[in-house]
This record gives sequence, C-alpha cells and structure tokens, in this order.
Amino acid sequence: MGGVNCPPPRKSLAIAGLREEYIKNLALYCKELFSGAELFFASNVKIEESILSNQSNVQKAIEVLSKSEIHFNAAISKIGSVASLYEQLSEESVFDFGSQLSNLCDVVNALKNAQLEMSILSTMKDLQEELWDNPCVTKSLVETCAAISKSVAWQANFAEDNLLVKS
Repeated sequence: MGGVNCPPPRKSLAIAGLREEYIKNLALYCKELFSGAELFFASNVKIEESILSNQSNVQKAIEVLSKSEIHFNAAISKIGSVASLYEQLSEESVFDFGSQLSNLCDVVNALKNAQLEMSILSTMKDLQEELWDNPCVTKSLVETCAAISKSVAWQANFAEDNLLVKS
C-alpha cells in the first residue's frame, strides 16, 4: 500500500532521472507515514502497560507520541516533493495531494493536543482512574487515531487508484 504500489505514471518511463527521484521521495514519505502511525499505536501500548503494571507514569507514552509527531512532520515535508514529481511525470493531475497534506497536518495537531492532554495526568493517582476522570485525554487519542486513519486511507486510495490493488 506504500510506494511499492504507487508507480509513477506510464509517461515517466522516458524520464529516468525524475522517475528515480519520485520513487525515492515516495518511499521516504511512506516510511515516515507508516512509522508515525506505528509509533502512535506503540504509545497506546505504553499506556496499557502502565495500567497493567500499576504504574501511573505516562511519560514513556508521551515520548513515543513525540516521536510519532516527528515522523508525521517528516511525511509533511516529503508529500510536496512526491506531488510535484508525480505531476511532472503525469499527463494529467488526478490526485488531490493537498487533501493529504491537510490530513497530515491534522494528525500533527492531534498529536500535539494528545501530548498536552496526557501531560496533565497526575503520577500520584491510579492511571486508569485518572484516564476515566479526564475524558479529554481519551478524546484526544481518539481524534488522533481518526486523523491517522484518514491519512492512511488516503494513501491506500492512492495506491489502489494508481495500479496494483484493484480487486
């Protein structure tokens, strides 16, 4: 569903330098997108591990969210290059890369909000009780998950519409 399934347009066969640049930038963008998503879910695992071990520390989860944010920011920095190269190689512009840029920005904003909400949790209380008492934390994590899902769904549609995944 990543770059492997999103070859450059057919016309690009004659433009070797741009083709290689497109492949490289697409792979870097996809790596950052999927790494960011992976780390978001890893932060949720850290929360559950803290609950299971009766520790009230969410600092590790916040750190992992911060790393997720770094990857999504890197995806933002690459999507413009991917869009530009794709359009140079394409006979017609059919993909709304701007909507993916917006999706990625929504993810970063949601990650920032989730980190902020989690930072207010007390380490002196039972973490599960603290989470139940602060629905804003859960809401921010759910919003982040929805934003990530939207960005990954865009990528899946790009892959599907581009070539290989048609069923």
